Amino acid sequence: AGGGEAVYVQGSAEDPKTLHAAISLAQNEYGSLHGIIHSAFKFQDELLRRLDLTTVSEILAAKSGSAAVLSEVCRELPLDFLLFLNSAQSFFNEGRRAIYAAACCFVDAYAAKIRAQVSFPVQVINWGFWSHSFSPSLQATLREAGLGVIRPEDGMQAIETVLGTGIPQAAYLVANQQALRRMGIEPGETLTYFSDGQARSDEAHAILATQLFA
Repeated sequence: AGGGEAVYVQGSAEDPKTLHAAISLAQNEYGSLHGIIHSAFKFQDELLRRLDLTTVSEILAAKSGSAAVLSEVCRELPLDFLLFLNSAQSFFNEGRRAIYAAACCFVDAYAAKIRAQVSFPVQVINWGFWSHSFSPSLQATLREAGLGVIRPEDGMQAIETVLGTGIPQAAYLVANQQALRRMGIEPGETLTYFSDGQARSDEAHAILATQLFA
């Protein structure tokens, strides 16, 4: 309904040649490239002891390997933003997710590293589960763990908000208080983010710098 056009390029997101070709195609077809969104992953739902080395490598490479390659490929581009769609699994200590969680933590750390090395904003959203992503049986398991699912329209609005405010990293998930506490989040605490254009006290700015940009 919103218009637009999608062009699909088949290849490995861990292959620099494939990514260079996709970027060149977009530039030749549409002119300037304004932003890049990384959303690659291979989900894990199995105990670590049951995974062989090949599967472990595939889970890690799908998210962390492709994130590193993409970052290097677009490092010199005049982008408005580079956005990593990561997972809130970075903050959960759960069984059957160890390798996937490791890949998510790598993306968080890598984004923080390259943020200081490039001329454009590098942002991360750590998602909860989207409503269309998994089977009803798995969604029932999530509910037992205190986790709900994100509606697509809410998720898209969150992307617009994060890009518009320039927040370096934000988590967006549907969860009850018990689930939030498992991530080390106290539900009663709130954080107000001030954009660069808003007046704020030096004290508030220092708090924000500590909590958002450390």
